Amino acid sequence: MNILELLVKQMNNDDIRMYKSYVKRSGKDLTRLDLRLFEAYRKGKTDDDTFSEENYGKGGSGAFHRLKNRVLNDINKSELLNLFDEHETQPHLLFALYINYYNRNQFELAYRYLLKAEKKAIANEDLRLLDEIYAGFLRLVREISAVNPPEIVQKIRNNEEVLHYRNRLEELSSLVSHRLRSSQNYAPEEMEELKHLAELADKGIRLWLDKGYPVLSFQILKAYCQPLILKGNFKAAAEFLNAKTNLIANTDVINARMSELRIELLIYLTNSLNASGAYDEATHKAEFLKTALEQAGDVLYKKFVYFYYQSLVNAYSELKRPDKSLEILDEMQEKNVAALNPMYEVFLWVNKAVCLFDLKEYAPSAKTISRLYTSRGYKGITDSLKLKIETAELIIRFERGDMDFAEFKIPRLIKDYRLKPKTREYLITSILLNLSTNPDYRFSDIFRDARTELNLLPADTGQELIDYSLWLENRFGSIQKNR
Repeated sequence: MNILELLVKQMNNDDIRMYKSYVKRSGKDLTRLDLRLFEAYRKGKTDDDTFSEENYGKGGSGAFHRLKNRVLNDINKSELLNLFDEHETQPHLLFALYINYYNRNQFELAYRYLLKAEKKAIANEDLRLLDEIYAGFLRLVREISAVNPPEIVQKIRNNEEVLHYRNRLEELSSLVSHRLRSSQNYAPEEMEELKHLAELADKGIRLWLDKGYPVLSFQILKAYCQPLILKGNFKAAAEFLNAKTNLIANTDVINARMSELRIELLIYLTNSLNASGAYDEATHKAEFLKTALEQAGDVLYKKFVYFYYQSLVNAYSELKRPDKSLEILDEMQEKNVAALNPMYEVFLWVNKAVCLFDLKEYAPSAKTISRLYTSRGYKGITDSLKLKIETAELIIRFERGDMDFAEFKIPRLIKDYRLKPKTREYLITSILLNLSTNPDYRFSDIFRDARTELNLLPADTGQELIDYSLWLENRFGSIQKNR
């Protein structure tokens, strides 16, 4: 898919109206090739080669590419017209007008537009653009008497100090994220960048937190929490963010970047509360996250709403409220929250199956597991998680009385995942196979010994979807020497 086709397909109704209005200013003839090509891309009814040959003949590829470039340029221009009144882009467009008039020796006009750009950039906390704007004022010193060089130089120095700090903060935060993503076995304790990020965040809290730089304040809060969370110190992260909840939730949001940071901080808060065992408080703080999402607009809402639902499902699962978790998962499904990312679908179906199991609705639970296998994200998950899912399915089907399934599935599962003795998955599958094939097995010493051995083995990181030991205890009672 070429860039023009990508551009056309993402355009919303407002974008389309603006483009057509822009190009029709020179004529409304619907037979125009530019409009015909635009509609062909929008509706997906043709390809480049077919369109080119139909309208230019076999030797007309050059003319067709010129048409494509014209359509692309017209779309870009119409998009800029759409953006002129946008809060975040307006200072950049005003600065572009300053450059235009400066280059035409219209210095008074250039100065007026530079003043407008400065005002908008300050309101938007666009420190990088302010650096360019102040340099622009210095260029006007010889042309406009109203420019005061000492005042501009002081503004440059003040802005440079904050900008330098913010640039370093963003650099370290990006390096930390990249190192952890690209080298998953790299221990956070070994990361020198993590130490520097924590030091820089401490400096920011002393100097700039809540001191007239709201976007920077949120970046400082995020930078402070990242080292704590990456090192597993969730309680400290939750306590820190809890103390800053009013600042995070009630500060006026000045741009989309700040709105995104606020959402990320509230996600950090709810996840840290869950990770530190404060599940009731996590459900309460999730309401702050919900409010922030609703205020953020459609784009950020769709991007982050999954994490709101995820935090609630995790909290209510730990609170042993499968009915509440299932209610939230049903709402996720109804609102198509998982559509943005295939892995979100995995979360939805896995948790739904477990909730239905906990509610003793075994048939719907088994059906949900089957739905999971056909989801977009299933092929992309790790073998470890696949093994846990298939093991959970065995338990679910056992509760349904589907003994034949265990006889068929377990030998294949042991072979496919190369299960080794003395592991929890090997032990539970062996127990299930024996339970399915021998009615007296549950009363034997062999069953008791297998359960004892299972209890002595720690669960893997990430835990089991269905706690094997707890299920056996609930199903067959505490371990006895004999009946």
